[in-house]
Amino acid sequence: MLTLGPEGFAIPPNAQTVVGSECTVQAPLEVIAAMPHMHEVGYGLKSTLYPGGSDAPEDFITLTGWDFDAQYFYTVPIELRPGDRIVTECTFRNMTDRSVGFGARTQDEMCYNFVYVSPPPANGQCDEPIGGRPMLEYMPGECLSPLAVGVEPPPIDGEYIEGDAPVVTGGDAADGLYVLTGVTIWMPSLTLPVATLDAEASEVALIGTLGIDGGRIDIDFNGIFHIVTTTGIDLDRPANISFGGVVNALDTAAGVATLQADCGENGPLRLPYSVNGGTVSVDLPIGELSATMRLDFTRP
Repeated sequence: MLTLGPEGFAIPPNAQTVVGSECTVQAPLEVIAAMPHMHEVGYGLKSTLYPGGSDAPEDFITLTGWDFDAQYFYTVPIELRPGDRIVTECTFRNMTDRSVGFGARTQDEMCYNFVYVSPPPANGQCDEPIGGRPMLEYMPGECLSPLAVGVEPPPIDGEYIEGDAPVVTGGDAADGLYVLTGVTIWMPSLTLPVATLDAEASEVALIGTLGIDGGRIDIDFNGIFHIVTTTGIDLDRPANISFGGVVNALDTAAGVATLQADCGENGPLRLPYSVNGGTVSVDLPIGELSATMRLDFTRP
């Protein structure tokens, strides 16, 4: 199965919103059927085929008047060729007073066109930004530090490295605003349960801030994990993290701050850290990759 459609999106309240992504076909495929899938605020889904990557569109499938309780398979007799481009877009009408984000729960949303093809593709998930990777913009989260209001930090590119993250050294961090200036994903092994990561082709792009103020820490960033495997799987995964809390334990020698998180997370939160001049480095776990993400924040 070939899964078309974007992930990691958010639909604002009381608005009609269109989200989308594209897929570049890598091998010859015979389409057997398609099954569009959205949730409760979905209105329409459209997949458009651009043969050979041309600018001449052909309808792949178009649905309007979406009904969550009536989801069907559709016969789509199409032969796909390498270089074909498929753009999938979903229209949402969110007439509620809350933002609706991407997720598996019914009250969340999805924008998928599940396409049944033969032979099975090496990369079943195909999610690329329309027109290429866009310029990263800062989208402050719910736990943005008051020190960071109105700040526009620059985007930062990072890399994946096989090995253990260097040991944190602790230290005393001064209060104030810090902006993200570096990111490294440290992986004990590039070999994952399902594939091996191509570290040279993979990248991470983030943008964010750190606020330290009177014993409180707020970390807020967004971006993209771009993951490429040695077998050709090519995925973008959102990296949207926002949390904060009051420091209730600080070991400056071991380099561990323990937060009592009250925003984004709840309960104790362990943060390994280092201070080097005006830069504070913080380690966060990435469970999906069994990795450690080291974030470097620097006083502007």
